[in-house]
Amino acid sequence: MEIYSCWIRQTFAIKNNGTLWACGNNSQGQLGDGTLQDKNTLIQIGNHNNWLSIAHTSGSNFTIGLKTNGTLWGWGSNNVFQLGDGTTIDKIIPVQIGIDNDWQSVSTGSTHVIAIKNNGTLWAWGNNEYGQLGDGTTVNKKIPTQIGTQTNWKTVSAGQNFSIAIKSNGTIWSWGYNYLGQLGNGTAVYSNSKPNQIGIDENWQFAISGAYHTVAIKADNSIWSWGYNIHRQLGYKTGAQISSYVPALINCANLSIKDIIMNNRFFVYPNPAKDLIQIDDIRNKNIMQIKIIDTYGKIVLQQNKDFSHIKVQNLQSGIYIIQILSEDSKYDVKFVKE
Repeated sequence: MEIYSCWIRQTFAIKNNGTLWACGNNSQGQLGDGTLQDKNTLIQIGNHNNWLSIAHTSGSNFTIGLKTNGTLWGWGSNNVFQLGDGTTIDKIIPVQIGIDNDWQSVSTGSTHVIAIKNNGTLWAWGNNEYGQLGDGTTVNKKIPTQIGTQTNWKTVSAGQNFSIAIKSNGTIWSWGYNYLGQLGNGTAVYSNSKPNQIGIDENWQFAISGAYHTVAIKADNSIWSWGYNIHRQLGYKTGAQISSYVPALINCANLSIKDIIMNNRFFVYPNPAKDLIQIDDIRNKNIMQIKIIDTYGKIVLQQNKDFSHIKVQNLQSGIYIIQILSEDSKYDVKFVKE
């Protein structure tokens, strides 16, 4: 078993065989075992063996799970439609959200959910008090609702009452609550409109949000952060507790961005990773094929398309070599599976 995610009051784990396990606070059925009783040891949740990932936010009382067949499931508190089943009835076991089987990724805020489908469309549901769903209103959504019509959304991360997302063109977008600058747009005014672009840069690769702040990575491997900083979570070397209303560079003296770009033509992220990785060619060359090779030289995974969605959850923890066949040559990149 490997621990998948830990939060203040719950722990979830997914075994290599795809079974789901959990322990901790269960006051509203957020563990999904059919009871409201806390568990002080890991117990198996149901008998399904095709769980891929779990989305759960510290301090919230609901859970969203994604299976390998592309279906979404929810359980726990449902007071503002965060389970996406059209009701406000809490669920003590995982219940499928709709009938779609083409979900790619999902992220939960305190009471809202943002997700992306395989076709690159953006969807949201749950609490919308501050416009965190991005549909231009403050009306809660009972079921997954498409946000706009664009089909180039790549990654999404939900904070507490705000959302951050990156498109396949490298632009980064935000919407929702903004009292502490968490939208990164230079203001403290929340946005209940549709997603708004942060700056003009087109080289954002990955972003993850905390309760009131966000940390993101660009294609050059530089790390940026913005939002609330009372606990120095933005990573400033000065140690100052000053919040930032725009993306600010985190200076890492031990890293040479120039050296990283010269020695690694490809950006593999997240690295280390638990279940999914993505590969981008910094030079915008086409990738034809990837092979993941273990320390014994055995090919453990091969993929010939969709390099933005490489499933590695079944690999054993350790170091691997990703052999990348690009349109101009072949390269090896080290990858760590947690």
